[in-house]
Amino acid sequence: MNYLPIKAGSRYGFLIMRGDKMKKTMFLSVMILILTFFSAGCWAAKEPFDISASTDNETPDISISIDNKEIGYVLAKNKWDGIAYDREDETAEVLAIVQDEVKTLTGRDDVEATELFSIENTHYIKVKIHDLMLHYEYIYADSGESTAFTAYTDRDLNNIEKEISGDYYEIWRYEDGDLKRILYNMEDVVYSEDDDKIIIDGAYNSYIIKLGADTEGKEKILFECYYTEILNSDNGDFTCYINNFFSVCVVDNKSNEIILNKYIDTESEFSNEDFILDNNRVLFPTRMQITETGWIKNSNLAYFTSYDMANVIFVIDIDKKVVSQPNFTTGRGYESFIDEDKGYIVSGKTYYAMDTDTYMMEHLDKQYNYFYLINLYTLEKFEIAKSIRTKIEFKKEDEKTISYIASSSERVKVDISDMMGKARSHVRDGFKELLYSELSIDETYNVNLQKFNDIVYAVIDDGENKMLIQYIEDNKVNIIADNLDDINFSELGKYISLYNENGDIIVLDKNGNKYLEDNVFNYLSNNDTGSKNHDGENNIELGVTVWGKNNDKLYILTKNDDRLGNIYEVNMIDKSIRDLASDIDCRYENLYMDISEGYVVYSTFPRPVFYSYDKEVNDDVFLYVKYFNSGEKVEIARAKGESIHFYIFNNELEFFCRENDDIEGTYSLAGNEPVNKE
Repeated sequence: MNYLPIKAGSRYGFLIMRGDKMKKTMFLSVMILILTFFSAGCWAAKEPFDISASTDNETPDISISIDNKEIGYVLAKNKWDGIAYDREDETAEVLAIVQDEVKTLTGRDDVEATELFSIENTHYIKVKIHDLMLHYEYIYADSGESTAFTAYTDRDLNNIEKEISGDYYEIWRYEDGDLKRILYNMEDVVYSEDDDKIIIDGAYNSYIIKLGADTEGKEKILFECYYTEILNSDNGDFTCYINNFFSVCVVDNKSNEIILNKYIDTESEFSNEDFILDNNRVLFPTRMQITETGWIKNSNLAYFTSYDMANVIFVIDIDKKVVSQPNFTTGRGYESFIDEDKGYIVSGKTYYAMDTDTYMMEHLDKQYNYFYLINLYTLEKFEIAKSIRTKIEFKKEDEKTISYIASSSERVKVDISDMMGKARSHVRDGFKELLYSELSIDETYNVNLQKFNDIVYAVIDDGENKMLIQYIEDNKVNIIADNLDDINFSELGKYISLYNENGDIIVLDKNGNKYLEDNVFNYLSNNDTGSKNHDGENNIELGVTVWGKNNDKLYILTKNDDRLGNIYEVNMIDKSIRDLASDIDCRYENLYMDISEGYVVYSTFPRPVFYSYDKEVNDDVFLYVKYFNSGEKVEIARAKGESIHFYIFNNELEFFCRENDDIEGTYSLAGNEPVNKE
């Protein structure tokens, strides 16, 4: 007996499939079983025949049985007796599989499936769903975290973002039993085709199928991927397909191969998960808004920006096969820009407003807003600004200079010439090597190099304490101070402040010489309850240190547990120290401080507060403004046991109380007293 070859797609073969409905995994299993029994001689034609001698114009009848039990199948012809067939039965089977899958997901019977096109054994199926209210993108779990949904939601769900009704289309992909939905929620199916590619335009993104030919000239798929933006390298070697559904695909144009394909992880510095076509990823919780794309000059570095409450910059390093956020932070309100020619990013996190209760809670931690320059060629990161301002307002002055608005409202210029370029070289390089060789510095330490009045310093932070080291001639280092809690270089190049938790403060002048030495605890106001807790431990923590106008004053904020401790003003002119918080009693997080205008705004919410200066417990909630120079404290509003929310925009105070509509208003804070704008 001569056996009939059945390799799908062969010139002489059949494609044999089960006639009944089955899942894709069962399809592959049955095919393997069939092949096994063929090779073992466990199948038989109803009438044995010799293929080489057959003159029948019709294909012979075939029966397949296991243990005398006949197995159903579908016969799809490729070529028989010199006649080519279009494998309509195979297409019909694929359509049935897709249709059954969609029916199961939707719970509806009025689903139509037609083949859009096929390449080799890969089928692209258009599905039409009649009058279905689709889940727009996602639902929220009870925990508040978004959950991707692969199926369709019920009509009566109350927490869907958007309801869609009417006839809608989807595109499904089927290959060797693998079934994937690639596009959804489409009002129509639009696609284009030329000699080397097919592009399908979805509702939110597009899908490209790059075509080529094998050694026999037969059409084949080279690669396929999603995209929203297409970015070509300057030399034409690479193409980046950037998808606002959080993926990046990089293709080597010489080999027409995908060399990098990553899901974008906005919660991590590096995106490590490889992209795999997955039904669970078709319906994403959110979409990025890609605002800008570009290529870093003379490199294999591409970038794109995404507006997601912030202008976040992502870099695609083709040589290293990584996608990263060079200045990965988790705050809101970024200000940043990228220089394509010089190959650097200026980025950080700043906040545009202050709210005591809602979406700006990170701001209430009273942390600094840092800005950094990241050299993309060398991956070095330089701190160039530190401020408590809500807007730093960076500006590129020239090719070597950047400016920003400091906490004191003055515009400060920063020379960045030694931070840029592939072959950046400075005394910093040798200094850093010297630090690691001469001192016991662990790789986990944060080493920040700072050029201050042509003197190079290093601030070394081991996570608990800071150390200030000066670089001197002949490759030597000078340890100026250690066991510090805070080191603050004034933006105008006048002073360096050194502070530790026991209240000791040392101020160096611009030449690195000691200018002032004192202890701020010697100037405690009467609202302080002591520096020790009931266990005899130091109970006072450092908040922020901020330089004032002309850098002639330094402000030191402390906290006692969750309360504001003190606001010390260190005057560099007369070398005096005073505490400005003598009558301020609030949570540390409930205070807004404007150095340039010389005032603080604070609220006594959220709990009954013990006012140490009048020795009473008061459940009233107050909103105050206090001016530093005059010492005047003005009550803006009060409530009974309820929160008063407030915002600061350009010296305008806006406040309201959710529980009491009568408590709201706007005040101008510029000058020496607040002015009601209503």
